[in-house]
Amino acid sequence: VGGTGTAVVSFCPTSNISIQNFSITNDFPAITCRNLTIGAGGAWNDANSLTLTGNLSNSGTYNGLTGNSITFSGTNAQTLTGAGAINVYNMTCSNAAGVTISATSGGVSAKNIVNVTTGTLNTNGKLTLASNATSTGMIAALLGGASVNGNVTLNRRHVVQYIPGLSPSNSKQLVHMI
Repeated sequence: VGGTGTAVVSFCPTSNISIQNFSITNDFPAITCRNLTIGAGGAWNDANSLTLTGNLSNSGTYNGLTGNSITFSGTNAQTLTGAGAINVYNMTCSNAAGVTISATSGGVSAKNIVNVTTGTLNTNGKLTLASNATSTGMIAALLGGASVNGNVTLNRRHVVQYIPGLSPSNSKQLVHMI
């Protein structure tokens, strides 16, 4: 898909999806495809379920909105590549051959659960578990030989509170992590 503007996806392709200079909003409950390619200027906005049996190449933006789930379930090793932002809500790696984040910048930011059910998730230092007021990024329990290899960044939400009765300018801050 190419051009300018916004499109709403309401079909279920079983082959490749390629987005160039276009913003796509997925309103289909579940899409399965081989490869997803997002070119520079392209965006995939998804509050639903996307299953990839191939690779994710992203030079634009992947926005996994609240409730979104992206699953990597190929039979060959899968990769996430490109310089674009990959923001997911839930991510599942269910591939015995493994999933590798090879993004040249940014990498993957997960706001809820990263679940590795089979195989190895290779992060290459490009996985961030992010938190905000409504969600906390985390890795689910690793069972049955599943593993995560590489550094993971924890980005936790901080709450700043001031001692009651004093103005913020002369009060000591109480900072704690949620």
